[in-house]
Amino acid sequence: MIALHFFSRLYLGLVYLFVIGPMLIIIIDSLNSATSFPSPFETVTLRWYVAVLRHDEFLTAMRVSAIVAALAATIATVLGFLAAYALVRYPLRGENAIATFLLAPILVPQIVIGLAMLQLLALLGVQLTLAGLVAVHTIYVMPFTLRLVMTGLARFDFGLEEAALSLGAGRLRAVRYVTLPLVRTALIAGFVFAFILSFVNRDSAHSHVRLYGIPYRPIGRGRRLDGGCRRRRNYRDRRAGFSPAAAGLRGSGSHAVP
Repeated sequence: MIALHFFSRLYLGLVYLFVIGPMLIIIIDSLNSATSFPSPFETVTLRWYVAVLRHDEFLTAMRVSAIVAALAATIATVLGFLAAYALVRYPLRGENAIATFLLAPILVPQIVIGLAMLQLLALLGVQLTLAGLVAVHTIYVMPFTLRLVMTGLARFDFGLEEAALSLGAGRLRAVRYVTLPLVRTALIAGFVFAFILSFVNRDSAHSHVRLYGIPYRPIGRGRRLDGGCRRRRNYRDRRAGFSPAAAGLRGSGSHAVP
C-alpha cells in the first residue's frame, strides 16, 4: 500500500514535470544574456524584457490581444453557460444534434473559421474591425466553455434549485444565488481556458489580412530588439507566439496580420 502511494505520487510528479518543464526552460532561457539560440547559459540579465517594453508596437499589439481574449472569453462563457444550462436542465428533442452543432467549431481548423467569417463579413458589407476579430475568437472558444460548463452542470443537483423555487425564489434568483455559485469552478475554468486559447490563437487572426481601425504597426523582421544584439529569427518567432500580438512583430505593411 505504501509502495502504491509512493509510485502514485511519483507518477503525478512526472506528469507535472512534463507539463511545466518546457515553461520553466523558457523562463530560465529568457534570463540568459546569450545572443543566439541554443547556447550555454552565460549570465542573468533582464535585457530582453527591457527591450520588449521599449517597443510601443509590440505593447500595442499585445494590448489588442488581451482585449480580444478578454471579450471573447467573457462572451463565450456567458453563451456557453446559457447553452449548457438549456441542454442539461431541460429535456430537448434532438439535444445531441444541438450539442454536436454547438461543438462543431472544434472540428474545423481555425484558419478555415477565420476565412469563412472574413467572407461572411465581406458579403454583408461589414467593415472589418475589432468586433469582427472578437466574433471569430468567440466562435472558436465557445465550444470549450460549453463542454466545461456542461461537465459542471452534469454533477449539479437541480433539486437544490427546485427547493429554492418552492421557497418563493424566482427562476432568475434561484439561478443567480444557487446554480451559479455551485458551478463557478466550471465557469472560471471555462473563462481561463477560453482566454488562453484566444490569446495564443494566430490562425484566426491570420485570415483577417487587413483589420481596419486596429492599430497594428509591425516590427520589421530585421529590426533588433535592443539596438545592439539580436537573437536568431527562429528563436524570436518562438517568443512571439501571441495571437494579434504576433501580428505586431511578424507582419509587413502598415496594418498586416501574419
